[in-house]
Amino acid sequence: MRCNVGTPKHLLQWLAWVTCLLCMYPVVVSAQPGGGGGLFIRNMYNRNLKPVDLSNDPQIFIRTFVLLKGKVYQETFLHDQYMANNGKMRVSRSYYGFGLPPAGDVDGNGYGDRQSDQRMMIIYNRDTMVIDFTGITGENAGGYTDVMDSLVIQPGYFTYDRSRLNNSTGYNIDEWKALAKLQQNGLTPFTIQQLRSKKLIRLEAKIDLSFLQKGQLPASFYFKRAAYYLQHNKPSQALADIRTAIEKNQGRVNCEALYLLTGAYTALGQYQDAIDHISSALECRQNAWEDAIEAKAGNYRTRIDLLIHMGRYQEALNDHNTIVSMSEDKMRPVIDRAQFKQRYMHDAVGSKNDLLEFLSSIPGDHLSDRPQGTSEYTDVYFVLAGIEYSTNDIINAAKHWLKAEEFGYSVSSDEAAVRHFDSVIKAHPQLPELYLCRALAEFKRGPYLGWGRETKACFEKALTDINRADQTGMKDYRIHMYRARVLTLLQRYEDALKEIDIAILENNTDPRCYLFRYEIRSNLGQTKYGDNNDTDYQRYLQLAKQWRWDNY
Repeated sequence: MRCNVGTPKHLLQWLAWVTCLLCMYPVVVSAQPGGGGGLFIRNMYNRNLKPVDLSNDPQIFIRTFVLLKGKVYQETFLHDQYMANNGKMRVSRSYYGFGLPPAGDVDGNGYGDRQSDQRMMIIYNRDTMVIDFTGITGENAGGYTDVMDSLVIQPGYFTYDRSRLNNSTGYNIDEWKALAKLQQNGLTPFTIQQLRSKKLIRLEAKIDLSFLQKGQLPASFYFKRAAYYLQHNKPSQALADIRTAIEKNQGRVNCEALYLLTGAYTALGQYQDAIDHISSALECRQNAWEDAIEAKAGNYRTRIDLLIHMGRYQEALNDHNTIVSMSEDKMRPVIDRAQFKQRYMHDAVGSKNDLLEFLSSIPGDHLSDRPQGTSEYTDVYFVLAGIEYSTNDIINAAKHWLKAEEFGYSVSSDEAAVRHFDSVIKAHPQLPELYLCRALAEFKRGPYLGWGRETKACFEKALTDINRADQTGMKDYRIHMYRARVLTLLQRYEDALKEIDIAILENNTDPRCYLFRYEIRSNLGQTKYGDNNDTDYQRYLQLAKQWRWDNY
């Protein structure tokens, strides 16, 4: 976030207030588009029009398939997922519907981005029903999902066009509304009769299930089923399907096969075979949209994990070095390599030097375009502190943990950082920086807990720890600055103003102090709306341009 000196007057106070909040925790603004698509069937009935309880009736069996150009492309195992999820979530005797999600773009074939074709095979008692739903609504940001109220299970092979009514051409408005109502009602004896006359449904009494025979199923089917087996810890079945798929591909082992073989051999504990296959897949991408370098780095990470299983740490380190050298953004690879060195090579010195070398490349003025005080490098400092702590360098560890917490580490509702500092403080109760670390970790959790009692409790705990840091000997303007922040959000503005004045008296070069004071004065009615010449705000803008990262 950049601070714009030329901010219009009527936006000045709003900008300052938002920036103040961001100084201690970034506001996460998330926009979730209304994800839609697919077909939802609200109710299923037997041929006597009695409701079928999908989650408990042992007579019903459903298989679902994605179709590509009229041929089965893959099985989607929706009924299995329904049974697994519903067993955990069912809380009433109401009947649940069954949803066919949008098929999406099938492996980059340009299929399904607007609509998809899907086959549903239902076996109930002695009835077998196959439905080819054509033109199911595809993925969309409008939140629109095709819905039909009822499906009566009856023998026969149906082709049901769900797309025709999306285009009203050829229908007058009354006819279109009537057909749309029938289509929404679903598949019942009455709607079938009516919609067949409009050629929206085709029915054949004979059901040809030859599409389920091995010779009729494409390689894609076996690859997708192998992935399903791997997800459900069935590597032997997965391996059999992968071999069948390769056979159908005339022996060609493509990237999909290499990834699946790696997974299957890994699950079977045959790590050398897994290493051989991921080594052949280093140039592969699991998804067409992936960045080539990041995909390659991911493949190396997979091989690293396998090499670790075999205790071949030097080879794994070589792969870490390769990832660091090839990655444009080196922060995460450097952190991963440092942690690997410490854990498996027992090389804390090498780990620390790697991190320090990376940190030496950080521009000293990189905070000048983020004057609210957030940095993308806080993870590095937190990991560095952990390595220093493991070598009994407690003073530097506390310093770097504090730097990480001050500038954006652990900004969420998670209390992992709080628990971490609980344990460290227990071992070193006289180190004041640790109390300030825990105060910041606790304070940043608060806003994510709903701004009720839990939030207030976080602020109160943070205030207690700030006071402890003060009492155990930390003589630093930040004690007063952060105490002012907490008091502000506890709406104790007069006390907050006294604290921020002390902080500025002790250090008049930290732009955050002036921004905090501007907010406090605004809450006390001491600023003029739209006055962009306010001295605190002007001082904040001036100092933000020359804020030095290496001062902390």
